[in-house]
Amino acid sequence: MSNLPAPTIAGASKPGKLAQQGYGFDTAMTIFVTENIAAEVSLGLGFYKGKSSTLLGAADAYGSGGTGLGKRNQIFMVPVTLSAQYHAAPYGGLRPYVGAGLNGTYMHTRSKAIKVDSGFGPVLQAGVDFISKDDTLFTLDIRQYLLKTKVKFKKGFLATDGISSKVNWNPLVISAGFGFKF
Repeated sequence: MSNLPAPTIAGASKPGKLAQQGYGFDTAMTIFVTENIAAEVSLGLGFYKGKSSTLLGAADAYGSGGTGLGKRNQIFMVPVTLSAQYHAAPYGGLRPYVGAGLNGTYMHTRSKAIKVDSGFGPVLQAGVDFISKDDTLFTLDIRQYLLKTKVKFKKGFLATDGISSKVNWNPLVISAGFGFKF
């Protein structure tokens, strides 16, 4: 977390990372405009666990001792992504591609300590499709989301009201999947 004010408790340090690795799933549809150019729209759902140590660190730095932290500190992300792709070799069994686009991500948490804002950001993509004889395909895909949102500490969790911070989520998503060519 960045842009937090100086701790109000003497000797306390600023809190660290809010969440680390998570998991999720994604579904996508790709429509070819030409043999090499395609548009892809995808919808995903990601799950992250908020680090209790970071939240308790914020409570230590800004007062209250973390009363009311609770156990439900999961952070849910629902990214909707629209990408333009370039397929370098649109024929054959191996079809690599690169893409770039924009994502809008809805963020939600049931935490009693924080509220997470939704946001928009660019996404970069690279992958390869493995085509079988019956128009079934398997795909490997890597996406780098560049997403910055604001996290606000809820009133009552901290002794000081109005503390918020910008968080760089920037998840690197590696996925494997299957699909059908129409």
